[in-house]
Amino acid sequence: MGRVVRLGRRPHTDLAAYFGRCVGAVAIVSTIVALAAARAPAARRWLFLLLALAGALLAVVHAIGAVRDAQPLSEDLEVTGYAAFALLALCCRPSGGQTP
Repeated sequence: MGRVVRLGRRPHTDLAAYFGRCVGAVAIVSTIVALAAARAPAARRWLFLLLALAGALLAVVHAIGAVRDAQPLSEDLEVTGYAAFALLALCCRPSGGQTP
């Protein structure tokens, strides 16, 4: 028949942990690519846009979490850091080239 729903059961959080691990893996890969690109930044201008967009989106996500009071204070303070990182990535982006 159907599935029995039991009250008082803990919420299933495996999906949230899974997404957290996935985002962590993407952050590690982005760091490795950025370190490799440091040898020739002008040839990899696209990476600066990628990092700026990632920083901006992280700032937005954490700002929403701060407004909703859904995260600890340490994550609320990360909004400024992520926004500064995004701005820094744009300011340090090499000029010239044909890539966007």
